[in-house]
Amino acid sequence: MTLTLTKTPATIEKLKEKLQARNISSEIVQVVAPQEIVVIPEIITSAKEEVKEVAEAVVSTKPVTAKLNKVKHKKRLPFQDERLVLYELLNKHYPLCIDFYNLKPFKLKIREDLYQALPLLLPDATAEELEVHGRNLNRILGFLCRQINYLKTFEPNAPRYKLDGTIEGVVTEQQATRAKKQLTSIFDSMRKKAVLKRENEENKTIDPSQEQNKTNQE
Repeated sequence: MTLTLTKTPATIEKLKEKLQARNISSEIVQVVAPQEIVVIPEIITSAKEEVKEVAEAVVSTKPVTAKLNKVKHKKRLPFQDERLVLYELLNKHYPLCIDFYNLKPFKLKIREDLYQALPLLLPDATAEELEVHGRNLNRILGFLCRQINYLKTFEPNAPRYKLDGTIEGVVTEQQATRAKKQLTSIFDSMRKKAVLKRENEENKTIDPSQEQNKTNQE
């Protein structure tokens, strides 16, 4: 598969970054100057379709995140304002770990690692601003850790990941069991909401005249 890029060389680096975030080697991307052609060998079979999806998103005129969101993830990021800015900053610097669309078990105490990184990521922030960012960081991590796709990764002995994408520790049997219980609770809640929604919709479709006749008969 060969794709011709129509943007700057930075587009190629962006493609490599996106591939690495999905644990796909960037070595399969080659640049043939000056046409800036990305060559993906046909021998890469297992990841070819995923590579194609990422590549097409990068060369698209639309934002990459929006393209991937439309193709593979209908759920949009719920963060707004400051939290969205902070999430995007974390995703930019730690794409192999902080990625809403490719969640993996975090290493234990990763919150402390991120706290220590905040002053480096935001060197111009005041102490008060860093405190606000810290609270937003808590909310972002809490949200990510409650996601179904995150909890599903908790299998016994599954690797845990540091900010740089390297492994530190594994998921224990107890942690995997707790994650499964959380998933069960989430799915039960979703089913109850679906039943309630269906019942409400059914009640709305009842003919008011039929209700009145039933009342008169009583």
